[in-house]
Amino acid sequence: MNCQLSIIIPVYQAEKYIEDTVASVCKQELQDWELILVNDGSTDCSGDICDALAQNDDRITVIHQSNLGQSAARNRGMERARGEYLFFMDNDDLLEPKALTVLLNDIRQNKADVAAGSYRVLDDMPVEAKPDEKLVFCNSALATEKLLTREMDIYIWTKIYRREFLNDNGIVFEEGRSDEDFLFNTQVMICAQKITWRNSVVVCRYRVRSDSACRTLPTTKLYKYIADTLYRLEKTENMIMRSFPNLISLARKQTVFYLYILIGRISESGNSDYHQTQYGKIIKYLRYHWQVTLECRKYCGKSWGGVLMTLLLPAHWQFVLRRSQFLHNFRR
Repeated sequence: MNCQLSIIIPVYQAEKYIEDTVASVCKQELQDWELILVNDGSTDCSGDICDALAQNDDRITVIHQSNLGQSAARNRGMERARGEYLFFMDNDDLLEPKALTVLLNDIRQNKADVAAGSYRVLDDMPVEAKPDEKLVFCNSALATEKLLTREMDIYIWTKIYRREFLNDNGIVFEEGRSDEDFLFNTQVMICAQKITWRNSVVVCRYRVRSDSACRTLPTTKLYKYIADTLYRLEKTENMIMRSFPNLISLARKQTVFYLYILIGRISESGNSDYHQTQYGKIIKYLRYHWQVTLECRKYCGKSWGGVLMTLLLPAHWQFVLRRSQFLHNFRR
């Protein structure tokens, strides 16, 4: 039996959250959906909870697999999906009651490939509609630009996608990589012919978890975090250069911003092995694109002295000085 919308949720160690997340789906104004829960090798009670939820609602399907990561779980859900449109959630997200109605109406009525909304953090005050609230129509170039400038958020869980569009363009999640939302949505925006975007209507509530993978990865698996970030930045630039070379400066500004974040992470770690490999690669990029590095000084929150140190000092001495500064600030 086909349905309008397939909702896909990867589930991993989510026994504290998944029931509330599924409840927010069941309470939606829109009821023509299927929900695919992909239990990604959870070792807690998540799998049992998912099975119990499916027994109470025949619209819910559970897939159990070994722990292959969030991207693999999403791809498995896409393979099983029967809906004309796809919506992705994290296993700790909560939806506003009319979220799916709003997005589905936007994408169907306007014959778009993607309908994008916005979100608020669960503990934030409710966001009131603004007088200038409107539905924005974007072509591929404009949507890509808004994504690069972060005027449109990068997250997949604020958007509905036409399934046939994704299949026709071979767009899936890249497995084994972190920060997969940005890579996925960059491909989506480049390929999409029409995108609708609600610039101020909040359609999704996002619960911030301190133990989520995106928040623990930079400290628990720093080498992977650095490698995946560098991979994502390089691939994004290559995609933009091929499709919209006039937007490459925006992609490079984004790269510079994240490279400074990586510099901070490496300095905090105190691991001298990093400055021999990733640190040197980062500094080389910033020097090669020195004009963009200078232009992004304020955006990155850097002083003239900090930028000049990056551009002029050998990487080894930069690492030592930044590490010393970090320890000084930590001890105060």
